[in-house]
Amino acid sequence: MATTDSNFFELMRRGFLWTSTTTLDDEVTPMTWDDDPNDVVNGNTDGESKLYAMPIGAFYMETDGTLWFKNGTPNTWEQVSIGAGSGVESWELEEAWDGSTSTKTYTVDGTVTPARGSVSDARKATWVFKDADNDYLQMDIKITATSATSVTVTADMNLPAGDYFLRGVQ
Repeated sequence: MATTDSNFFELMRRGFLWTSTTTLDDEVTPMTWDDDPNDVVNGNTDGESKLYAMPIGAFYMETDGTLWFKNGTPNTWEQVSIGAGSGVESWELEEAWDGSTSTKTYTVDGTVTPARGSVSDARKATWVFKDADNDYLQMDIKITATSATSVTVTADMNLPAGDYFLRGVQ
């Protein structure tokens, strides 16, 4: 059974990956910013204000794969990796779950269609799982890289039937 301490530990180690298509708090508007997050102006647009106000420890990825880590306030971001042609690996798949399972294992080595991309070692990647039917809301799901090519998604109960999105960045 989960305890407050174990839940806090899981929340603290859980990474959030924000992108230009991340839906803002109104559940409709995408963030739309797709550049160096150090250049945002608080109050200029809702998306810029959201990036500016992110907590330390947040991750943001541009569409070219450039990954940023927020390491200071009010708006200090460190570039973790440079665009997709420079060693960043990513894997993503959106697919339907039938409502009768709480666990699914994915092969993330680039051999599964219609998945896009591949990661050389799933254990070294940062993973996110989102509800595609609910504005890509990030879900509190346990994601375990069980090997270099395999990732298992586990929920506390059967997920409702619908489309879900898994992405890993390494």
